[in-house]
Amino acid sequence: MAPICVTLCRLRWSNEDWRFAARFGGVHGSLTQDAVILFRTTPDWPGTLKDERTTTGKTAEPGSNASNMNNTTTIPSGKDIQRKWFVLDAAGKTLGRLSTQAASILAGKNNVLYTPYIDVGDHVIVVNCEKIVLTGMKADKKLYRRYTGFPGGLREESFVKLLARRPEAIVEQSIKGMLPKSKMGRQMATKLKVYKGPHHPHLAQQPVALEGKA
Repeated sequence: MAPICVTLCRLRWSNEDWRFAARFGGVHGSLTQDAVILFRTTPDWPGTLKDERTTTGKTAEPGSNASNMNNTTTIPSGKDIQRKWFVLDAAGKTLGRLSTQAASILAGKNNVLYTPYIDVGDHVIVVNCEKIVLTGMKADKKLYRRYTGFPGGLREESFVKLLARRPEAIVEQSIKGMLPKSKMGRQMATKLKVYKGPHHPHLAQQPVALEGKA
């Protein structure tokens, strides 16, 4: 005789279930009416008796809708992703708050298909970067350091001087620092565009203006 596969599932028993289980010797004293024995015979089982009432193999709570158990989760392939374009105005905005909003869009956190290991982010355009502000006394104390690669090649520059010389670097460095430090993070950073002034050369992409965090 071929073995019978037995599965336990939290469902309500009916009189037919009890008769079916008792007939094939599947009733045990430790079972209660909150459990159901599901029988699945192998192909070489004599006869054609099979329990056709259960096909999902998932656990269902009493009173739940069985049709909701067949929902599937869509995983994007990362090839044909419809990416949007957004514009953030940095005039009068705090650097950190604007950067967190831009980094979330670049990483795809606002996308329903967000997957941590796939770049599903959108494009971000930041304008008026020279009008970014810092809170408190940070504008007078913040320093930006870089290395030339040669001995004694440490270079320091204050926030005020860098803002006057190259304000795009301040916004880019802040946003890129909030992205993953990996190949995927560098790919996300390529979708970031930062410009001085209110104009940008991406009107053909029809970007949507977003209200930045103050």
